[in-house]
Amino acid sequence: MLSPATATASERTPMATSTTAADADRRAPRAGSPARGPARRPRGPRRSLLPYLLLAPAVVLELAIHVIPMVVGVWMSLLELTQFHIRNWSTAPFVGLENYRATLDLNSAAGKELLHSFWITLVYSLLSVGFAWLLGISAQSSCNGRSGDGRSCGRCSSPRTRCRSTPP
Repeated sequence: MLSPATATASERTPMATSTTAADADRRAPRAGSPARGPARRPRGPRRSLLPYLLLAPAVVLELAIHVIPMVVGVWMSLLELTQFHIRNWSTAPFVGLENYRATLDLNSAAGKELLHSFWITLVYSLLSVGFAWLLGISAQSSCNGRSGDGRSCGRCSSPRTRCRSTPP
């Protein structure tokens, strides 16, 4: 028996395999047949249906919960709905964009209310964004004030690390 240092790779493996003439005949391509290579994926538009089948429930639910009610709401906005038609709104007469013309007339009561609601929305948005911006800037300033590198608050607030009193 050879020592492990002088043994060749085939002698070191526990089950060295040798090729026989029968193995070589099986692997060799036959005359007139194309050589076999590694298996390739078929080219062209043939694809797996699995991704589409997995997406189908989400698409159906999205249609049922969001898209269909939006389309029905837009259709209802084009009808003249009154207290007499609200129960069976499919019998209400079609008025087209007349409801929108009445609402967007800024001299009417509905137009003035619409303009007032736009101003309230604008003021609320500006105040909430401004407050959040000030809160973020003050938090960032307090973190920079501790060690000067801006990383001390993130490092000290993490439960997995130990906060040091002096920067490294």
